[in-house]
Amino acid sequence: MRWSRFVHSSAAAFPSAVEVELRGILAHAWEPETAFQLLIDCCVPCDVHPNTAAQRDVFRLASWFSNLSSILRLIEMVIPEPEVVGVPEGQEKHSLSYPVWISARPLDGNSGAASSPPPPPPPCNKHGSIRL
Repeated sequence: MRWSRFVHSSAAAFPSAVEVELRGILAHAWEPETAFQLLIDCCVPCDVHPNTAAQRDVFRLASWFSNLSSILRLIEMVIPEPEVVGVPEGQEKHSLSYPVWISARPLDGNSGAASSPPPPPPPCNKHGSIRL
């Protein structure tokens, strides 16, 4: 049998173009790659907003979402601490965790913007954890 990229695959669509805002990313993690890693489970990030380079409180980017209700509103960003000199490798690894708040809204000109808004998030306190 010949190889095909469609074997064992299923189709997915990303109909919603949205602007995502991330609040709580620290200065030493302020990179597009960090934002992409935080969002990878729920969307396809595409462009970083030009103002993101000039400000350090809100990281803005455009993304494609398959389901706006799947957006986590709060996630935990875990950043490993640097190795301590004099401590043998293989011992306990330390990290610090920081809350990152996520909000999203349809981009102007999005075909879905004229339709009804996405459903509200579930009432439970949804959160996740991402290790960088």
